[in-house]
Parts: sequence; structure tokens; C-alpha cells
Amino acid sequence: MSRYWMLLLWIFLFVTPLSAEENGNVSQIPATLEEAGTADEVYAYINHVFAEMQKKIKTEEDQKQFFADYPPFAVAAADKILALSAENDEMLETGYGIKLYALSLLCRAAPENDENKSKLRAVTEEVKKLGKFPELMKSQRIDDFYSRLQTLEAKTLSQEDFDKSKEEARELLVSKTKGYSAAGPVRQILELAGEIEDTQNKSGFLEATLNEIIEWVKSDRFLSVYSKEASEKTEKQLRGYCRRLVGCPFELYGKTVDDQDFSWEDYKDKTVLIDFTASWCGPCRAEMPNLLEVYGKYHGKGFEIISVGIWDGTENLKKQIEEDKIPWPMVSEELQKDKNRELPHEYYGIEGVPTIFLVKDGKIIATGLRGPVLYSRVAKLFEEKE
Repeated sequence: MSRYWMLLLWIFLFVTPLSAEENGNVSQIPATLEEAGTADEVYAYINHVFAEMQKKIKTEEDQKQFFADYPPFAVAAADKILALSAENDEMLETGYGIKLYALSLLCRAAPENDENKSKLRAVTEEVKKLGKFPELMKSQRIDDFYSRLQTLEAKTLSQEDFDKSKEEARELLVSKTKGYSAAGPVRQILELAGEIEDTQNKSGFLEATLNEIIEWVKSDRFLSVYSKEASEKTEKQLRGYCRRLVGCPFELYGKTVDDQDFSWEDYKDKTVLIDFTASWCGPCRAEMPNLLEVYGKYHGKGFEIISVGIWDGTENLKKQIEEDKIPWPMVSEELQKDKNRELPHEYYGIEGVPTIFLVKDGKIIATGLRGPVLYSRVAKLFEEKE
């Protein structure tokens, strides 16, 4: 699956509005959109439909169907929120946010559809004229950037066009937009730089791009918005991110939850799924049945899983192993005693859990794996092998 489909999935998983309970708007869920009589009820229904659609995703085709079905529904629901929220700026912003994200996803899923692009421009202009929601406009700038990035072909991209995108990503980095990782656009540029290095045979292009961006992160422009500590943290995260791009060598060190030294040498020639996780993380625990299923099916054919517990206590991880009946090794960062060596999550720039990627013969071959994408990617590997 392309990095752009993975980007769409990321947006839905992390940018889609919170559930009604999390947002403080606890409303009874109506049976249909037509029955929703208030903006809060429409919002509750949107989240209900989103959750139900997510449950049905079992394959990559199901996922593509989700992206085909959900955005048009979200646009219609957002229009109803807007119609019911004339005097409520909070719900107006919610309605416009849902509509803009849904239209952006439609544009990225079908970039040749001019009608969707026209609708997106119209809604953007409508929000601009209101002058009430600056954060929403910042978020839309990032969405527009991702949409344009989707149209770029690494193999034929000129240095001039790459530099323009890189400059825009750096400016977006200092926008401090809510709902997005500040470094998101820059990470996409680094990923594109890696693809350019591979497809255009430009040795060292990724490293040169990274070093240039790091220098900018240390610049007065960056420090006028962020602290020196934030600059240092961003540098570490970006360097770590480049270490986990597809094609990079991988290694793991530390101690397992039973305080035994972990040996990566036992795995470096195998196909291994690396799962950065935490026992308190709801999405991590929800992903566990997928991991157990794919492990059970392919472990006998040489497939391995290693979990790395981060931001968590060893005893909590032990309890999770027992509760979830996890049969593979679990490395606990809490037990790492070597203070002169970065923790694994720091070394690879991990900013959230679960973070899952696939390693084969000591090199990373896939990232952003969740749910059906995870299962089908592993299945494809072993089908090719057979």
C-alpha cells in the first residue's frame, strides 16, 4: 500500500474528532442521521457510524471501501451540524472541520475529480470569510500540502520542485497547529527524499536533506516559535524517523521483562514484526488480536514478533502478557540500565503507540502497519515465499 493511503488512514485514526464522550458532548445516539435533532446528536451519530465502519475492515479492499463510503457520509452529516449550529461557534468549527477533512480525503483518494476540489475550495473560502477559526485554517493548510505532495513523483521530481515543497514543510513546522504533529509535513519530505535517493540514484540525498532541516530547526526562525528544548527534541525525533524509513537497517537492544539480555542476533536473518506498545494504550490492546492471529498463522513458517514496551512499567507489561496470552518476547525499556545509550523508542523517533513495522533480513521493509494492512502485508510476504 502506498504511503499516501497510509497517510489517509493516519488522518482518520488521529485527526477524526473525538468521541462524543471524550469531547464532553454526551448525547444519545439516534438510529439514523435524519432522526438527529441537535448538532450534538449528529456528532454522536457520526462517531457511531465511524466506529461501526471501522469494525468491518478486514482487508485492504475493505479499507479502500471505507474511504469511498465514509467521506460522503461525513460531508452530509457535517452539513447538518452546520445547519443546526448557527449560534454555536464550537459546533460550527466542529462541523466545518469534519467537512474540510472529508473533502480533503475525497480529493486525495480521487485527485482527478475536479468537482471535489471545487467543493473543497468553496468551503475553505467560506471559513476564511467567517474569520473565526484560525486553527482550522492552519490545519487546512497542512491538508492542502499533503494533497499536493500526493501528486509528486519521486522518480521524476526536479530539485527545484522538491525545494519548494521542502520550504513549505519547514514553514508548516512552525505553525503549531492543533491536531497534528508539528513535524508531520517535514517527515513526509524526508520520506520523499528517501524515495528520490532510491529512484534517482542520488546517493546521500536523504542525509543531506535531513542535515539541512536540522540546521533550520536550530535557526532563529524556529526558536522564535519553539524553545531550545523543543528544538533539541525535534532534532532527535527527525533523526530517529530517518532511521526507520523503508530500507534502513534495524537493530534492537535491551532486556526482556524477565530481566534477560535481548539478542537481536537471533532474529536479524528472519522476518520480524516490531511492535512498540504500552499496556495502558487502548489502540495497542485493540491491535493485539490482529498480532496474535497473524503470529499463529505464520510463526511456523518463520515469522516472529517482538514487542517493545515503552513509557510503561515492567510489572504492567508482565500483567499484559498474562492477560493477552502473548507468546513472543517483550522488551521493557524500564530495565535498560545503560544511560549512555538511547532507549529504542528514542533511537527510532517513536512519538506514539502503537508503532509497528516489518523487518526482513535485518532491514525495514514496511511501516505504518495496523489492522488489515498488517495482516495482508505479512500474508503477501509468505505467499511470495511459497
